[in-house]
Amino acid sequence: MAKMLSELLEPGRNGCAEKDSLLAQEGLVNSKSWHSTVAYGATETSWEQGLEPLPNAHKKLGSPSSVRARVSLFFVVFFYMISVLVLPPLTTPYYQDVFRPQFSNDSWLGATNKSSQATTCDTNSSDPSVHQQDKLQEYVAQFSLYVSLAKTVPMVIVTPLLGAASDVMGRRFIFFLPIVTGLLSQSFFAALVWFHLDVHFLFASNALAGVSGDFCVFLLAQFAYTADLTPLAGKARTLGIVLNEFVIRISSTLGKLAIGYIIENVDYFYASLVPVGGFALALLSLYYLPETVSRRQSNRTEVNPVTYLRTTFAFYISSGSAHERALFRMSFLLLLVNFLCVTGAGGVYVLYQRNAPFCWDPQQMGLFGAISTILPATSSVLLMRLLQTCCSDTTILVASMLSKVGQFVIIGLAQNDYMLYTSIAASFLSEASVGINRSIMSKMAGSEKQGALFASIAVTESLVSLASSTIYTTVYEATVERMRGAVFLLMAGLTGLNIVFTLRGGGAGGVGGKGGGGGVRGEGGEGGGGGGVGGKSYGLSRSLKSSTTE
Repeated sequence: MAKMLSELLEPGRNGCAEKDSLLAQEGLVNSKSWHSTVAYGATETSWEQGLEPLPNAHKKLGSPSSVRARVSLFFVVFFYMISVLVLPPLTTPYYQDVFRPQFSNDSWLGATNKSSQATTCDTNSSDPSVHQQDKLQEYVAQFSLYVSLAKTVPMVIVTPLLGAASDVMGRRFIFFLPIVTGLLSQSFFAALVWFHLDVHFLFASNALAGVSGDFCVFLLAQFAYTADLTPLAGKARTLGIVLNEFVIRISSTLGKLAIGYIIENVDYFYASLVPVGGFALALLSLYYLPETVSRRQSNRTEVNPVTYLRTTFAFYISSGSAHERALFRMSFLLLLVNFLCVTGAGGVYVLYQRNAPFCWDPQQMGLFGAISTILPATSSVLLMRLLQTCCSDTTILVASMLSKVGQFVIIGLAQNDYMLYTSIAASFLSEASVGINRSIMSKMAGSEKQGALFASIAVTESLVSLASSTIYTTVYEATVERMRGAVFLLMAGLTGLNIVFTLRGGGAGGVGGKGGGGGVRGEGGEGGGGGGVGGKSYGLSRSLKSSTTE
């Protein structure tokens, strides 16, 4: 682990310090006007475009500025993700207990109620209460979908604008918006629980969070900031992005454990204070986070939404050569299907585990969620670093998705608690694929358009999350009374299709076939293309492979 971290903290460019010294001696640079920032890998592009350099980018790693940037980023991401990722296990049981009186004779005791779920799991399947429980789950799944729509619609609109703007205005402002609106939204939810207000007021608070871009804008800021801190060449960026996702998993683990315990042993109100406190601590950590965009860039006052939108999607439509656009489109499609397989199912997991034959309480769900998150995340980071020494990224992608297929199949066929826990063992490499996709596309985009690139990815992730949430919720509602695990078998099938697409669309060049055309532009040269299956390939596999060996 220490070796991985030291590799992540490699200098971005050689010779930049000497260039700074020469220019300073000749009076070409006014060091007093420099902005105190940190950016590895973006400096040469800034010089080529006539922008002011980022002075801390030339310092050796281990300096106070570079350490401060990484430590601050860790805490900002850690506290924010705790706040966001505890919401499904917090809100779904709350909705169930609020709406339960409409489907049974149980009474709702408000914020002090802990749980009344277990009674229906102990009854015979022919008992009317079992049917009532199924209807309750269908209603809660539908309500959760509508609430998420109130957030997702404005989020999708503003994310491409803010992402491209962050390449000019800076990253810290883009971090600030979702943290503040998240704090306000979750403070309102805590007040709603305390005063027993109508849950339909949550449509307004979720819309407020969506206006700032919510977690999509935060994700693009997080990964763009990581790209600013790592060089284009080598393996540091891939490892840095995967380590960022590892931090997200740690946050999720601790949050789920805390929420499950508090709901079961205290009440919903104190559980609702967990995300409030997390957002507040993220805001405090943001104060210490250095900026990575130069002052001259951030002083550009022109705000043109049309330009921002064009920049965000130019990678796939108009930017670069036809070959480069084809590479972007193929990489984008791989990532899209990958998102479809792994996002949007959080609420379904909760409903599935709360229902028979498992009948888990919030504390049990929190424990399982923690274990099923931290173990695959840890093993994925370690195995990916090991496999990078002998395998191409295409091979690691396929292995990661095969691991995910095994996990989904076991969950879908599970008949007891032991089978659910067995699914964790199958997911040993399941968390690596998305990080590799992000890293490859980041290197293809270049240093000066990281915000725009990750905005396009974030918008896609948001839309796919909404679409998959709709699909999975609909499937669960339709099959909950006949085959509750059908939705997870669907996820396994989608992941299998993505494996086929990766092997066929990537071309044989990266997996042992014939090499052909040109590759993607990289730092230090161009990678070769791949000969495709069926005569068509744009060299994606070779590009993936070259990105880890540059």
